[in-house]
Amino acid sequence: MLIASLCAVFAANGGAIFFGFDRKTVETGYYGYNAILVALCLAFSFDLNPTLVLLIMAGSLMTVFLTVGLSSLLGYYVHLPILSLPFIIVTPIVWLVGEFLAIPEPSQSIADFSNLLLLDDHFQVSASFLRALGSILFM
Repeated sequence: MLIASLCAVFAANGGAIFFGFDRKTVETGYYGYNAILVALCLAFSFDLNPTLVLLIMAGSLMTVFLTVGLSSLLGYYVHLPILSLPFIIVTPIVWLVGEFLAIPEPSQSIADFSNLLLLDDHFQVSASFLRALGSILFM
């Protein structure tokens, strides 16, 4: 997941600089935030391989362009921030492309570990911690 995140940030920030977007905005991480979210979703859904890395980079560039377009549109007309809207729009598109390209799913051990932490009766502490964290974040 670290490799996927790094590829996403390099693609997003590199693309933003290459296309001449504001350098101060690039330095704040405005374009990289949604790109990392897309990369983490894809890295959790598919096995990491060169095709997935290219897909992550393409999705990162899509989030950059969508971030610029939506921030101009929503910022000017409605005066709203875009937050994670580019992630919500780009992720299903890129995920379907990954399914179409038949990128293999991750190994079963990752899925078993995540189920072990959240669903097993012996790990109620982690479930209650995540509920408490969620209630703090969404208060």
